[in-house]
Amino acid sequence: MKKLSRLFIIFTLLIQLSCSDNQEEEKFRIYYINGMASDFMEAVEDQKELYQALVEYRDKNPEVKELYSLSEDTVRLAYNYNEQIFLEFFEVFLQKNLDTFTFFVFLSGKMPMPDWFNDMYQNLVVQNTLKMVGEGLKIADEDIREHIDMYEEDLDKGYKVILLGHSQGNFYANFEYDILSSDSVGVVSVATPADRVGDGRDYYTTFYEDILIHAVRFLYPESYLYLPPNMHAQRCGDIDCHSFKSSYMHPGNESREKIIQDIIKVIRELKKPD
Repeated sequence: MKKLSRLFIIFTLLIQLSCSDNQEEEKFRIYYINGMASDFMEAVEDQKELYQALVEYRDKNPEVKELYSLSEDTVRLAYNYNEQIFLEFFEVFLQKNLDTFTFFVFLSGKMPMPDWFNDMYQNLVVQNTLKMVGEGLKIADEDIREHIDMYEEDLDKGYKVILLGHSQGNFYANFEYDILSSDSVGVVSVATPADRVGDGRDYYTTFYEDILIHAVRFLYPESYLYLPPNMHAQRCGDIDCHSFKSSYMHPGNESREKIIQDIIKVIRELKKPD
């Protein structure tokens, strides 16, 4: 009987050690990157909603080992404090009585930039975004520098890093992924106006009912500016069906679970940092 008890204890310890190893292998961080015109508190609420959705999914699916080590610190915010500069640029554009999506068509390179737009764009780039230094690329934008520093610190500590962009935050996510260019970093896109998901995995969610994103199809039917919608919304929590918390993470929408599943898929496919 004593021998059986000892064997049982040893077996239990081996299982615990195995689970511990699995948790270590799946150590990860998710960074929520807000869209244009989201103030800080709105972005914080989005971040909290994302964490809550992960908790709910873990509780309903205890077999998903990737979420064993989930904690509030797992989901962080990569906020765009310097978007005021971008918004000022955007405001000048609107004063020309042009529609919003023409702005992004110009930025995408799908339409030639008028001289006045190109001049503003070049000033923005030179002063606030990027500067070429010798053979390297110096990141001059403070937000991007801070984001990259956070990601690299986590990679050094052995964390896999997932960048989740919402709306224009996907431009940041894709650009920052390109800078890192790491097999330990992945991208999940939500309501994206971009023409790609940065890591090439194609995990994204955009509603057919998302007015802000979907309207470009009607304005520019021949444009390939953005990834096409791929999901219907059962509920729209805001007037344009575009909000991260109110619409995409609405408990009544299948998108809430799909976004979490996309995150889990990326975690599984990423390599553990050396």
